Formats: sequence, structure tokens, C-alpha cells
Amino acid sequence: MDYELYNGVFVLEGHTLAYEFHGDTCTIRETIHHPSREPHNSHTRVSSSNAVIHQNKFIKLGYDKVS
Repeated sequence: MDYELYNGVFVLEGHTLAYEFHGDTCTIRETIHHPSREPHNSHTRVSSSNAVIHQNKFIKLGYDKVS
């Protein structure tokens, strides 16, 4: 499998995804900012291969890497 892993933060319109790769696992932290509600925060730990699939999906949707 040929792929690239990006540690860092991706954003689009108040939705933030942060990827922290740790060998064969990855922690994905998600924050959704809404102007009239409290921010929603969640995180999950997945395999690195599943994280790459998740990350590529959001890159294709137009998310920009900011760090």
C-alpha cells in the first residue's frame, strides 16, 4: 500500500480534525465549532491504515492542513 501519513491539524468551516500517529495506531481528535452552541469535542483511536483512509477522505473534501 502506497500512502502518506500526515501528523497535524486539518480544518474546514469550523470543523477541525487533528491526527496524532503513534506507530501502528492513530488518535483522531475532532472539534466542531458552532456560533450559537458549545464546541463539540471527541476523539478516537484507530489503526494507522484506517486513519489514512479517513484522512484522505477529508483531504478530498477540501480540508486544509494548518499544522
